[in-house]
Amino acid sequence: MNNGHPASSTLPVRRTRWLMGLFVLCGLLFASLVMAAEPIGKLIVAAGKIEARAADGSIRPLRRQAEIFNGDTLITGGNVFAQIRFKDGALVALRPDTEFTIEDYRFDGAEDGTERAIFKLIKGGFRTITGAIGHKNKENYQVSTPVATIGIRGTHYGVRQVTPELAAESQRQGGENLRPGLYGGVVDGEIAVGNAGGEQTFGNDRYFFVANAQTPPESLIEPPGVVFDEDQPTGEEEQTEEGGDGPPAAEGEQTEEQAAEEQAAEETGGETTGGEAQQDTAASEAGEGDAAATGTNGDGIAADGGGAGTGTDAGGDTGTGAGSDTGADAPLTFPSTLTPTGSLDSVLTLTTSDTSGSTTSVFASNQALSDKEVIASSFTRAPNGAGTVIGFIDNDGSKWELITAILRDNGTDAHSIYFDTGTSGNVRVKQATTQGKNESNVVQTHTFSFGTASLVEGGLHSASGASWGRWSGDFTVTTDGVNNDPITDLHYVYAGSQASQSAISGASSRAEPIVIYDRIDAASTTPTDVNGNTGSYEYFIIGVNFATQKLVGYEIKAKFGNAIYTVELKNDLDLSEVLGDRSAELTGTCTGCGGNAASVTLTGDGSIMFIDDALTYLGAGFAVRDSNSQHGFTGAAILQSKSTRTVEVNAAANAVAHLAFVTSDSAGYKREVHGLRQDGTNDQIKIATVNTIGNVVVEATENLNAATNRTVFESTRADLTDTGGNSVGVNWGRWQDGWNAQISGVGTGSAGHAHFIYSDKRSTSTPALSLATFNRIAGTSPTDEKGNVANSVSASMNVDLLGMTVTAFNLNVGFTNTTGRSWSLSKSAATSTIALSSVPMAQVALTGTCTGCATSTVVGNATVDLIGTNAEYAISGFGASTGSNAEQVVGTMLMQR
Repeated sequence: MNNGHPASSTLPVRRTRWLMGLFVLCGLLFASLVMAAEPIGKLIVAAGKIEARAADGSIRPLRRQAEIFNGDTLITGGNVFAQIRFKDGALVALRPDTEFTIEDYRFDGAEDGTERAIFKLIKGGFRTITGAIGHKNKENYQVSTPVATIGIRGTHYGVRQVTPELAAESQRQGGENLRPGLYGGVVDGEIAVGNAGGEQTFGNDRYFFVANAQTPPESLIEPPGVVFDEDQPTGEEEQTEEGGDGPPAAEGEQTEEQAAEEQAAEETGGETTGGEAQQDTAASEAGEGDAAATGTNGDGIAADGGGAGTGTDAGGDTGTGAGSDTGADAPLTFPSTLTPTGSLDSVLTLTTSDTSGSTTSVFASNQALSDKEVIASSFTRAPNGAGTVIGFIDNDGSKWELITAILRDNGTDAHSIYFDTGTSGNVRVKQATTQGKNESNVVQTHTFSFGTASLVEGGLHSASGASWGRWSGDFTVTTDGVNNDPITDLHYVYAGSQASQSAISGASSRAEPIVIYDRIDAASTTPTDVNGNTGSYEYFIIGVNFATQKLVGYEIKAKFGNAIYTVELKNDLDLSEVLGDRSAELTGTCTGCGGNAASVTLTGDGSIMFIDDALTYLGAGFAVRDSNSQHGFTGAAILQSKSTRTVEVNAAANAVAHLAFVTSDSAGYKREVHGLRQDGTNDQIKIATVNTIGNVVVEATENLNAATNRTVFESTRADLTDTGGNSVGVNWGRWQDGWNAQISGVGTGSAGHAHFIYSDKRSTSTPALSLATFNRIAGTSPTDEKGNVANSVSASMNVDLLGMTVTAFNLNVGFTNTTGRSWSLSKSAATSTIALSSVPMAQVALTGTCTGCATSTVVGNATVDLIGTNAEYAISGFGASTGSNAEQVVGTMLMQR
């Protein structure tokens, strides 16, 4: 997250890109002492000072176009970014504080098996688009790091070694919660990461972490910010090549002519040499049937779905590069200019002039601006098709008005966006006009202008190419020409382009058309309430059913001190409506608002826009308030698809599912443990394939035909985690956020996670054994009423398979890593019968103790079913609670005989 204020300057805006799609391979030899060696690459971008330590230990400073040699160790300083182009067309971008050794590099222009690229990351991090080496002979490319070795199966990936010092510093600054080790991710292609603990392959949009050289790689759900952030150098200018008639600029400085040349070169994808701009040209085709890349990443890298092309520069050098970059960092042009009018000690007005000569006022500050602020107030018109979603609350005089909207710039003043570019290429939306519908479904025109307001937080999310931010201070809002009084900060997400309608409607034919989107921590504004307080999210998820083309979920939970806001979608909404700027209707409650013990009813509006045609990312903005206009909050975020699922279908006859979860209402917490069987007459279990996991429980109904004691569980918008399965057709997992349950027709509040275990292989016969012992071998990790995850669990069960009774059941669960609680339970004296017919499975009563709980005595229950052709396995759901119901534990497990 970028919390700084973007700097302003009278010079042309310069954008330093971490990795650029196309660069020229040309330059001067460094010095006579290395002339005899064959150069293997060149330094094409250097933002600050960089050194090369040769194999003989000698050190030489590098400037742009300096040649790189075999055996060099490249060393970047604290604020230094550097990019190297190798002979095979590969690009490597080095982060600050990095040491990167070229141990063995060979390439004579042919992929004949003699080519080789062996690198070593000593410390720091890099991102790369690989070239010809490794494309055909993959074993000839390798990168070693302190904890793992990387081999490639594709083109574009990044890694960073996090030291204990960097992890501690991130925690001190309230940033990403890091562990020391290697973080990485793949943008395009595939890599293999391995060490003494094992090897794992990661493909597109997969991320990983390696703790040490003995621990196998582990998958991460979200992109690690330390690898894919947009850090920029501070205090040092980007190096430029010496050239022209005059003396060269001092190190780290630019002449105005060089700055102008460089910006022109950047905007055409080239770089400056001797005062002349040269440009790589990408081939229109990409390898192996992929379309040419037209990525939207702000760092110049081809986005997902883009391919690599072959470029030839003006000097005749040929290399492999990414396709054309059309991201938020690309030049934005529109036939209009903005001119400040008025004196410096009066109200400032900006007007736009189009090609016809007409002028329209688009901005009016309500305070006098300084000379510096006047200069900084120039705007860029967004390209046709750009979009932004917003969220805030204002006062229209009679009540608080919820403002959420989606805006597309369509080239007219009625639908327009103006912005400037802040730190790290973040697009700061500075004025927008949109037509939206209010709560009475009446079209209104809103204009937002930011006079002396400050962008207090914001950033550019490079993977999606979208920007986000939050304006606070003195800005104005006009609705149908009437000034309103904003009472909250204004939150926004901006994208230079949006998903096409054909991509959205075409998603209805996907094999997994239901998508759950989750908020990206590093790409969302901090929620703010009507009193100016900032809060924090527990979750923010959105569900879309592309099969039915509907928005099916909009779930938010946020905390502001003791006040907890919980919001959900009131009714499903057609995507055509919500994308046509009809706000989704939200409903919910706030507990603890204003110090009140009773909950306050909330209503709200939410908007979304799809950012890319792959439908991987969406932007969302919302506003929520109570009916008395006393409480409310707003926010905006970029969300990423986190899980997908097929359309729900009825489970097979005789399938079984065990559920365990904790509900929460005014009376406190309550465990729910349920066992269900699909009896072939009533459909009590619905299943779907989630991501690549097999059939999982997504909906379950107990006592389908009975109104009393009927339990309905739904996981439509929840996020699936802690999943697994085995060869006999058992699947398990935990649903996090967005799940709900109804008991006897009354909705229950959810607490923590909901566990399930499912199988369609229920035993129909058993061996003749009077004593069969089952031990836990797998299952979900138990959780408590707060969602804390247990770090230890063990269980055993004795079953008399002749009498079909459970004779013993022992369970131990520990939370020593979080709450310090330790649960110990065993079966009480009551007989528990297991039936092989369609009647309910065994119900086991449990009693025991909880060390660390407010009340030590606990009670619980478990359900049991036998699985497999010879009752080799058993599945169980369990739960326990203290007498006061203040503490709870639930889980599911697979046991083996």
